[in-house]
Amino acid sequence: NNYLDCSKNTILDKAKYISIFNLNNVKLENDCIDTGKLNFSNIVVLFSLDIGSNNLNQIKFNYFSKNYFLTILNLSSNQIKFIEINSFGNQASLVQLNLKNNYLKIFCSCLFGKLSFLEKFQTNVYLEQNNLEQIDMIYYFKEFSLSNNQLKKISIDNTTKFTFFDKLDLNHNLIESIESDQLISSTQLRYLYLRNNSIKYI
Repeated sequence: NNYLDCSKNTILDKAKYISIFNLNNVKLENDCIDTGKLNFSNIVVLFSLDIGSNNLNQIKFNYFSKNYFLTILNLSSNQIKFIEINSFGNQASLVQLNLKNNYLKIFCSCLFGKLSFLEKFQTNVYLEQNNLEQIDMIYYFKEFSLSNNQLKKISIDNTTKFTFFDKLDLNHNLIESIESDQLISSTQLRYLYLRNNSIKYI
């Protein structure tokens, strides 16, 4: 695999020349990249992309729509407030999505399109230190980290098949109750973290 680490620079142009080197793994952390400079559509076989600690404020569908083989995507420590519907809908091989330390208030299954209903789509999603007030529980996430947000209630439709395969982290929120027998009784859920909330009953 070809690898480029161009972190801690000042990227002034879109990343259109990266495709010349047929790169598979790209790290552009802390490069002053803003939303207008985001373009990786020319990199056909991109496996890993790290654009953490930049100046991104939104994610649109076309930003990663052609990166079908992406397995690791780091968008942490930006200023992201909005993610367009189906923005990650073409990443069926996604193993890790890092959105820590942004400004998101809502996170929903619509961001993944049809992938959110596929049992084989077992990715790890990290959303710590956002401003989340509302979330959809994505039924097949392997690891879902939601600590240090503003969540008050966890509700899950009991008629829907629900399976967390490993870990759900809800530490340091404002949760008063968890309204789902499926969450507590799930045999698949190995780790459930609820430290520092306002829980009165389960």
